[in-house]
Amino acid sequence: MNEAASCRRAALELGAVMLTGALHLLFEEVLHAKGPFIALALVGWSAYLGLALRRHRGQLAQWGLRLDGLARDSRWPGLVLVCGAGALVAVGACRGTLRLSWHMAPLLVLYPIWGLAQQFLVQAMVARNLRLWIASPVVVTLIAAALFGASHWPDRFLMAATFALALLFTPLYLRRRSLLPLGVAHGWLGVLAYYWLLGRDPWLELVG
Repeated sequence: MNEAASCRRAALELGAVMLTGALHLLFEEVLHAKGPFIALALVGWSAYLGLALRRHRGQLAQWGLRLDGLARDSRWPGLVLVCGAGALVAVGACRGTLRLSWHMAPLLVLYPIWGLAQQFLVQAMVARNLRLWIASPVVVTLIAAALFGASHWPDRFLMAATFALALLFTPLYLRRRSLLPLGVAHGWLGVLAYYWLLGRDPWLELVG
């Protein structure tokens, strides 16, 4: 693919991410339909992944959807997960929201899928494409983090948490190009944050 075609494709992908973010706000804040939005986003972007795979078999690996080097690439995301979980335990204990629920079990299995989808959008669709135009990885990281945080408006806790998560994960992605460890860590931290930081039950929100 030549440079002009790459830039054109990058612009379209960034536009699709912006549309997804706008739909997220519409479905969650206006329609109060979190579950349908997640299903719609997963189906739509999975279809795009399938189309890209048909055209170029190596595309998934270029995006970071690969298994080679998984143990090595999991070290830093694993450390973020452990430190983040410890911090959430402390916050939950202070806020009186530190509790366990059987709802957490299916979420710890399912939510990493949604975490991977979000990391795919933030890293492969935003950060990777921005690198075509912006030489500084620091600037790319700040933009990706700001967009990721803004997509969780108006919940200031989630905005701050996702901004911080992108600040940590985007440099790891730009260096290693490995999405799976980021998605799993994101998903598990997300579950714990909902219960222990926000005092919410995302399982009830999802099925409701």
